[in-house]
Amino acid sequence: SHTAESIFEVVTRQNAVGPNWKNPTNPQHQQAFASVVDAGRGLVVGNIGLNEYEVGKKGGYLAVTLLRCVGEMGDWGYFETHDSQCLGAFTADLSIAFTDGSQREQLLAQQAARAAQIPVISGAVDSQQVGKQKPSGTYLTVSDPIFAVTATKMAGQQLIVRGYNMTGQKTPLAVKHDGFVADQLLDLVDQPLKQPVTGE
Repeated sequence: SHTAESIFEVVTRQNAVGPNWKNPTNPQHQQAFASVVDAGRGLVVGNIGLNEYEVGKKGGYLAVTLLRCVGEMGDWGYFETHDSQCLGAFTADLSIAFTDGSQREQLLAQQAARAAQIPVISGAVDSQQVGKQKPSGTYLTVSDPIFAVTATKMAGQQLIVRGYNMTGQKTPLAVKHDGFVADQLLDLVDQPLKQPVTGE
């Protein structure tokens, strides 16, 4: 089996297809990455906007579709689609990370592929803006790479952090904002849950 980022989850898929699958290929959908792991080694391939990949039946390769091109389409006749041949020059952004196969190394490489989705924007600011953070400070700290932050937003004076567990395993977790530890759990519509924050 192998894993790939889907919508708010990291999904595990089987490498080999079932006996009823007649297509000679088995492409699948990914968000930011797809990865394979074996005893003592792992591979995470990240991408920006390349949502199709395929893993070999025995996990021997991981291929990412760069272009999906056709010259014609339609089951009801022949219709040329010249522009769909994707003629011309194209560029693609990919990353490849080799790991020791451990869950932590795989998660760190997967988080790096997720982080690459958002470009870093830098620029000079007005010197009159003092700010609260030290140059070495961190706005948001998550204690374990198992948690994928998907959004942050302000609700009054409170910061709401949304995310998901990338493995499905119950793991202790602490989220800190500006030095303060999260003290409330919310549901998907930002309503408080009755269970206390225990760090698990």
